[in-house]
Amino acid sequence: MGQDWTFTEYYYDDMSHPENARLRTFSEIIAKIVTFLKPFQCLFALIGLIMNMFHLAIITRKSMRTNSVYVLMIGITISDMFTMFMVVYNNFNDFFKFVFCSFPDPYWKVLLELILAAIQEIVRRVSTWLAFFMALFRWLIIKNTMSGSLGFLSKSSFALKTNIGVLILSTIITSLTYSQKEVKDVGFEVISTCWFLEKNYKIAHTYSVGRSEFMDKNLNFVEEYAFMSDGIPKMIAAFFLPILAIALVRRLRQAAESRKHLSNSKPLQTDKSIRMVTFMTLFSVFAEGPMGIFSFIRSFYLRFSSIEASVESLDKMLINLVIVNVIAHCFISMQMSSQYRDIATQLFLRKVIRRWKKDRVSVVPQAEMSLTHGPTNVHVLS
Repeated sequence: MGQDWTFTEYYYDDMSHPENARLRTFSEIIAKIVTFLKPFQCLFALIGLIMNMFHLAIITRKSMRTNSVYVLMIGITISDMFTMFMVVYNNFNDFFKFVFCSFPDPYWKVLLELILAAIQEIVRRVSTWLAFFMALFRWLIIKNTMSGSLGFLSKSSFALKTNIGVLILSTIITSLTYSQKEVKDVGFEVISTCWFLEKNYKIAHTYSVGRSEFMDKNLNFVEEYAFMSDGIPKMIAAFFLPILAIALVRRLRQAAESRKHLSNSKPLQTDKSIRMVTFMTLFSVFAEGPMGIFSFIRSFYLRFSSIEASVESLDKMLINLVIVNVIAHCFISMQMSSQYRDIATQLFLRKVIRRWKKDRVSVVPQAEMSLTHGPTNVHVLS
């Protein structure tokens, strides 16, 4: 047997392939886990979306925007909020289709969901890389504290340029894939069972996302590029983030020990900074790293249905780690950053006080009115 052969030449039924057949059971188990987690996933994604709205309101304060770390965190938060929105949207969309009927989507909705899927891929990559740059900039700043040659890294303007640069790069990578997809009319469809339609109701035009002519001619290349462009950046970030975290922790501990020898006070704030960097970094690695590895592996098995189904199910399951990561950022910031806590207290306590004063002002005129228009007859007992 020669070396130049393809999967389809020898396995007309892909389930006859031994590797694919072994993964079929695994794929079915993952699919069941995804189905079980779906209601909880939607709930926690909604919680994460609401929490990150408050988180964004805090880190966009003027006093916070002067710090490059929080400017990068703004980009991460906006990206994570869109991911949470898509999780909630997809779950509600599936729920309504289950309740009312799996009705074919119109052209505008198919096109909209294609655009939303492209944006989701862009922002997930942006979130991963901004987390990487946040750790990298912190490490470089601490390493070169005395020289001051990298002082520009701490400037908010540089962090903003980093956000924009990463967004543009991620958009280019995704557009090279999604530009080869288009919405096509696939003809009529008969709806056999739907409670609010007559039996065998015929829809003249149905639409789905199809491949462009270039993608049909270069299918293997385009699909390999799509999966590797998604997997490799996540793998690089997942590989270097722990290294940066370890290096940053070592630098921070060295600085803490130096200050400890100079003064007897315990470097509590430094310890909190160490924990904040470590936790944020590890959560980012666990959230996006595994999916990057699976996407990279999938690029070598484009015609294995069980592998494709397993990776798709794993993506839906591992999005739960992204949700946990999003929620964790809020708690970590609140616990580890005194500046964050002060801003949060000022922002939300001020609203409570303002509302209390407003209620108090509305009560005082009513009391004055009751005194003014109250009973005026006074009976003197003799």
